[in-house]
Amino acid sequence: MDEMLVTAIVSGVVTTVLMDVGKDVGSWTGRLIGRLRRRPRELPEGPPPLSPARLAEIRKVAYRKARRMGMSEAQADALADAVVSELARKPS
Repeated sequence: MDEMLVTAIVSGVVTTVLMDVGKDVGSWTGRLIGRLRRRPRELPEGPPPLSPARLAEIRKVAYRKARRMGMSEAQADALADAVVSELARKPS
C-alpha cells in the first residue's frame, strides 16, 4: 500500500473525527479547567471514549475515502478497521 495514499486517507479521517468530537473535548476541557480552579488532587481522565455509533461512522468515512482514492475493497476494509481499532483503544 502506498504510504502517501494511506497518509492522505487517515488525515481526512482525523479531520472528520476532530470536527465530530469537538463538543466532547470542549466539555472535557471545561471539566478540567473547573477542577484546576478548585485545585484537585487528581486530574480528570482523558477525553471520553468514542461511542460505537461514532466509531461506525468513522469507519464508513475511512472506507469511502480509501475507495475514492483507488484502494481495493479488501485494502479499504483493512485500513478502515485499523483506524477504528486504534481509535477504540484505551490509552495506556
